[in-house]
Amino acid sequence: MKKKIIISVLLVSLIIIGSILFVNIKNNKIKEQNKKRYEEIKNDIDTELKRYMYVIAPKCYPENGTPLITHRDLVYNGGMDKEKFLDIDKKSYCKAYIKTKCIEVGTWDWDIMISCKNYTDDGYVDWDKELLPNK
Repeated sequence: MKKKIIISVLLVSLIIIGSILFVNIKNNKIKEQNKKRYEEIKNDIDTELKRYMYVIAPKCYPENGTPLITHRDLVYNGGMDKEKFLDIDKKSYCKAYIKTKCIEVGTWDWDIMISCKNYTDDGYVDWDKELLPNK
């Protein structure tokens, strides 16, 4: 009788531990996929900025002011495809702003910050309105 109780308790414990591990592994996999998407968004922005900064300010000087660029600037002024800002839910769009800096004559550097539905970079400040979904 005691053996059956011990075996039952062990079996239930194994099932509970297995379920917890399964859920944790699945959640970690989803987080990694989400992280990959947010990195993809930042890479797309970085690629667009290389072109955009050359168009708006091909020559920069460290002593001059530097622009703060938002997702709206890139989409509406720079021609970046707004779908590149599409969040993982495929309905909402991520917002972004970019702090630019002229590090030497003719050479730009920048820091990209994004904010999405369930993700926000540390230090993100909401500088502009979000992109509206297609209707």
